[in-house]
Amino acid sequence: MLVAVVAIGGPPASGYGVGVMLGRLVLPCLVSAWLVRRFFGHRWLPFGWSVPASLPTFFVGFVVFGAILLAGQA
Repeated sequence: MLVAVVAIGGPPASGYGVGVMLGRLVLPCLVSAWLVRRFFGHRWLPFGWSVPASLPTFFVGFVVFGAILLAGQA
Protein backbone atom coordinates (compact mmCIF):
# COMPACT_ATOMS: atom_id res chain seq x y z
CA MET A 1 0.00 0.00 0.00
CA LEU A 2 2.82 2.35 0.85
CA VAL A 3 4.36 1.80 -2.59
CA ALA A 4 1.10 2.75 -4.30
CA VAL A 5 0.75 5.94 -2.24
CA VAL A 6 4.37 6.99 -2.85
CA ALA A 7 4.04 6.21 -6.57
CA ILE A 8 0.95 8.42 -6.82
CA GLY A 9 1.95 11.28 -4.52
CA GLY A 10 5.72 11.21 -4.80
CA PRO A 11 8.22 10.81 -1.98
CA PRO A 12 7.90 13.05 1.09
CA ALA A 13 10.32 15.95 1.37
CA SER A 14 11.42 15.45 5.01
CA GLY A 15 11.42 13.09 7.94
CA TYR A 16 8.36 14.83 9.33
CA GLY A 17 6.62 14.18 6.00
CA VAL A 18 7.43 10.49 6.27
CA GLY A 19 5.86 10.39 9.73
CA VAL A 20 2.75 12.20 8.56
CA MET A 21 2.41 9.93 5.55
CA LEU A 22 2.78 6.75 7.61
CA GLY A 23 0.41 8.09 10.24
CA ARG A 24 -2.25 8.76 7.65
CA LEU A 25 -1.90 5.23 6.26
CA VAL A 26 -2.54 3.45 9.56
CA LEU A 27 -6.31 3.96 9.83
CA PRO A 28 -7.15 3.14 6.16
CA CYS A 29 -4.97 0.00 6.39
CA LEU A 30 -6.71 -1.19 9.53
CA VAL A 31 -10.18 -0.49 8.15
CA SER A 32 -9.32 -2.20 4.88
CA ALA A 33 -7.97 -5.28 6.65
CA TRP A 34 -11.05 -5.43 8.87
CA LEU A 35 -13.47 -5.14 5.90
CA VAL A 36 -11.68 -7.82 3.88
CA ARG A 37 -11.62 -10.10 6.92
CA ARG A 38 -15.35 -9.55 7.51
CA PHE A 39 -16.15 -10.16 3.83
CA PHE A 40 -14.19 -13.39 3.51
CA GLY A 41 -15.02 -14.62 7.00
CA HIS A 42 -12.67 -17.11 8.56
CA ARG A 43 -11.82 -18.85 5.30
CA TRP A 44 -8.15 -19.10 4.50
CA LEU A 45 -7.18 -16.65 1.75
CA PRO A 46 -3.77 -16.73 0.04
CA PHE A 47 -1.71 -13.55 0.38
CA GLY A 48 -1.69 -13.08 -3.40
CA TRP A 49 -5.48 -12.79 -3.34
CA SER A 50 -5.83 -10.79 -0.15
CA VAL A 51 -3.78 -7.83 -1.40
CA PRO A 52 -5.86 -7.23 -4.57
CA ALA A 53 -9.01 -7.75 -2.50
CA SER A 54 -7.97 -5.08 -0.01
CA LEU A 55 -6.69 -2.45 -2.48
CA PRO A 56 -10.13 -1.03 -3.43
CA THR A 57 -11.20 -0.71 0.20
CA PHE A 58 -7.84 0.84 1.08
CA PHE A 59 -8.09 3.53 -1.59
CA VAL A 60 -11.71 4.33 -0.73
CA GLY A 61 -10.78 4.56 2.95
CA PHE A 62 -7.75 6.70 2.14
CA VAL A 63 -9.89 9.15 0.16
CA VAL A 64 -12.64 9.23 2.80
CA PHE A 65 -10.25 9.81 5.70
CA GLY A 66 -8.35 12.39 3.65
CA ALA A 67 -11.61 14.25 2.98
CA ILE A 68 -12.43 14.16 6.70
CA LEU A 69 -9.00 15.58 7.53
CA LEU A 70 -9.38 18.35 4.93
CA ALA A 71 -12.85 19.21 6.20
CA GLY A 72 -11.48 19.51 9.71
CA GLN A 73 -8.84 22.01 8.56
CA ALA A 74 -11.33 24.36 6.92
